[in-house]
Amino acid sequence: MKKNILVIIFYLFITIILFSRPLLSNGTIVGGDWGLPLTNNQMRVYSAQGVSLWRYSESFFGAPGMNYNDYIFRLIVGLISFTKISGRLLINFFLIFLPTFAGFALYKYCRYLKLSLFVSTFSGLFYIMTPVFFNYTLMGWVFVLLSLGLLPITIIVFTKSIKDNRISYAVIAGLLYSFAFTQSQSLIWYPMVLIPITFAVVTSKKEIINALKSAATMFSVLILTQMSWILPFIFKHVDSVISKSDRKSVV
Repeated sequence: MKKNILVIIFYLFITIILFSRPLLSNGTIVGGDWGLPLTNNQMRVYSAQGVSLWRYSESFFGAPGMNYNDYIFRLIVGLISFTKISGRLLINFFLIFLPTFAGFALYKYCRYLKLSLFVSTFSGLFYIMTPVFFNYTLMGWVFVLLSLGLLPITIIVFTKSIKDNRISYAVIAGLLYSFAFTQSQSLIWYPMVLIPITFAVVTSKKEIINALKSAATMFSVLILTQMSWILPFIFKHVDSVISKSDRKSVV
């Protein structure tokens, strides 16, 4: 436990040093995709949009629209708005938290693989210092960073679900996957990583069955948590097909 705390402090210190200039500057961080609602009222409106199928952005009177796959994130922002924390502080928090969390997540995965403390710590540092992660931080791709940070933890939990034959671990992996799905490309990224890792850890027929059950459970949880936009998407396209067929029949 003490080692974990020291490692977190190390990544936190590195992150603050790297981004000290924007963190200590006046005003809020803008540019690229950085930008969240600044006031608590704006944060609540932003949150409400995540659970509503009616949009006012295109029309004064509003119009039906699709739900967002980042609704979980929006709900969290809405809850935070009641704490009187401003959008500026929230942006600064994400700038500090995401690299720190991602570095620690990869550190934990390396420790799970029984690598040394030094190698694990350096791996986490290397992870957040790679051009991809560092540049995405500068660009404000918060959802990408969140997905990258959750990935090592998801790998650990998913692997445990196979080795220990615990469906509860697969459910947790599915919930993590659902949260990472705020970045929709995670639908491709996570299987690209989990499939080869599964082949590497499976050593018996029983574990093959466990892996299939875990994968099915994880994707089921993902689908269930995304029903708020999947169902409207399906119904919208069904209605569109029906309306087109009706027009053809009239002609």
